[in-house]
Amino acid sequence: MLYSILGVIGAEVSKEYKWVDTLILESSIAKKCTKEEYEKCKRFIKIYYSPKINIQNYREISKGLYISENGFYDREYGVQITITDDKNVRINTSQECNEWLIIIIYLLLIKENYLLIHSAGLLKDNNVFLLPSWGGVGKTACVAKMVREQEWNLLGDDIVAINEYGIAKPFLKDFVIYPYHKNLFPTLFKGNKKPIVPVSMNNFVSRMVPYIKPILRKLPGLLAFLRKNNPQSVKISPIKIFDSKYLGGEGKINTLIWLERVKSMSCNKCDYSLLTIDEIASKIISVSMLEIFSSKLNAICVLCGCGLIDFEDVFIKPYDILIKAIKNAKAYILKLPVSMDINIVPDKLLEFLENIRVGDIKL
Repeated sequence: MLYSILGVIGAEVSKEYKWVDTLILESSIAKKCTKEEYEKCKRFIKIYYSPKINIQNYREISKGLYISENGFYDREYGVQITITDDKNVRINTSQECNEWLIIIIYLLLIKENYLLIHSAGLLKDNNVFLLPSWGGVGKTACVAKMVREQEWNLLGDDIVAINEYGIAKPFLKDFVIYPYHKNLFPTLFKGNKKPIVPVSMNNFVSRMVPYIKPILRKLPGLLAFLRKNNPQSVKISPIKIFDSKYLGGEGKINTLIWLERVKSMSCNKCDYSLLTIDEIASKIISVSMLEIFSSKLNAICVLCGCGLIDFEDVFIKPYDILIKAIKNAKAYILKLPVSMDINIVPDKLLEFLENIRVGDIKL
């Protein structure tokens, strides 16, 4: 199977790979393509299923992380990554490889001056509005309302691709739907595509996941099954949620609003202020690294130290691309109380956007 990501990265998945149905390439971040379209890409990833991975010529550099001259092996994730040359990466894996795959996509896009950022992205009249922040602040609620009721185009609910010229492009990962999204997506919850863990149990299950996953990694088939049938959340393609005419497109980044939850604020109150480009860039890069590298941030540092990954591509170039991309945009922080229901967040955001538009905001 051949895939194209932004027309920049070509990905080939061997027919032996067992978990295609949960592969992130099967979401709308990539499109299945012809051989001709694949060959027009500039960098390439090849994914192979390997139940037994040979690491005879590798040495352990950090706990569970082994290196060779041109690659590394992550024992916990059962993933061997070989960097054939500057444009080709091979992944051999004995289990699902999504965690490392998104990292490799991120690093290859950096080399082509594209950056993935952790943000919701919306487009209207060729202008792009970005909503970066931590997870769980209400971005999905804002996206749902702005696409359905305000007719914005969706570029991403979780991750958006941008380049150094300030152009944002779609990176349409599947929506992750939790029990507290019931009022946002009532149709989904009336059907079978809904999480079965109640809201009251959600925090407990989240706390248990880091302890359970290492055990499940020893049983790749069971881990893949539970990911596909996650009791805590479900993944839904945006194509199944919104009218297709409101998905995709590209435009110039115009406005950024960082959503922040504040514990000391009174219920349903909000506060706001301007952010400098440097301030919001620092926030965006930090939260994006935490999202994309996740538990592999330590391994990334080790691999930079070994020279297998460029330090500049991880820690310097992303910030430079982002600064160039948003240098002419307006940036704000909108502070909301922790106690505010996510269903109220979109109304507060739209009220703030309208006040910006008509000039009622005094900063």
